[in-house]
Amino acid sequence: MVSIIMPTYRRADFLPDTIQSVLSQTYKNIELIIVCDPSPDKTIEVLLPFSIRDPRVKIIENKTRMKHIPSLNIGLRRAEGKYVARADDDDPWINKNKLVDQISFLEENPEYVIVGTGTIVVNAQRKELFKYQQPNSDQTIRAKMLFGNPFISSSVVFRRATLEKTGLFDENLGDVEDWDLWMKIGTQGKLYNFQTFDIHRHYGERGLSVRNRKNVAKTRMQLIVKYRKQYPHFILAFIFNGFQRLYAFFPYIKILDDFLFKLKRLVLSK
Repeated sequence: MVSIIMPTYRRADFLPDTIQSVLSQTYKNIELIIVCDPSPDKTIEVLLPFSIRDPRVKIIENKTRMKHIPSLNIGLRRAEGKYVARADDDDPWINKNKLVDQISFLEENPEYVIVGTGTIVVNAQRKELFKYQQPNSDQTIRAKMLFGNPFISSSVVFRRATLEKTGLFDENLGDVEDWDLWMKIGTQGKLYNFQTFDIHRHYGERGLSVRNRKNVAKTRMQLIVKYRKQYPHFILAFIFNGFQRLYAFFPYIKILDDFLFKLKRLVLSK
C-alpha cells in the first residue's frame, strides 16, 4: 500500500534509529526502499541486518555515486505501493501513527494528492532546538507556495498515480527538487498538512560556498517564474526570494544564516 523511499549516503550513525522508526509504524502494509550510494563508512553493513530480519526492507546498492535526486528516482521507479512516502536517512518519524493518519486522510479524501506534517528540529544529539508547523489548508498552502517549500519533505505522503502525470524528481535541480515536485503535484489536486509534529528533522551544518548559494538562489527564482501562473502572489514571492538571492552573494555567516532560516519558517508557517 505504501512505498517509503529513503536515499542514503554516509549516514551509518543515523540510519538505525530512522529505519526502526519506519518499521515501528502501526501501519504495517509498507515497503521500505533504501537506495544506497557507495559510502566510505559502514552504511551497507548497517543496512543488511534490517533486510534480513524484515522482508519489507529492500536495499538497492548503486554501483557508483548517483547522489540524492537520481537515487530518489531509482527508488520511485521500483515502488509498488498505491502511495509514496519520503523518509530522509537522518530524520526519524516520532509518531507511530503517522502513516495511519495520512493514509486514512488520503483514502477518505480522493481530491487530495499530498499530505505532510509539522516537525521538531533537533541537533545531532537529538536535543530539541525548535519546532514548527506548515500551513494546513489547501488555500493557505497555495498562497505560500511561491515563497518557499510549504512541505517538510521527509514528512509527506502522496499518490503514486499522480507521478504518471507530473513525472519524477527533476534531476537537473539541486536542493529544490522536492519543492519543484510538490508544485507539480499541486496542479493535480488539493494539498494538506497535519498540524502535528510527526518527525525529527536534523538541523545540520547548512553552510555552502558562495558559488553554491548563488546557484541555489538562482534556481529558486527560476522555479518561482516557472510556476507563476499556477500559484498566487508572484510579485511578493519574487521580491522575497530576490532578497534571499542578494544574501547568497555574501560569505556564509552562521548568525545571519540562522536568522534567515527562521524568517523563512515564519513566513511559511501557519
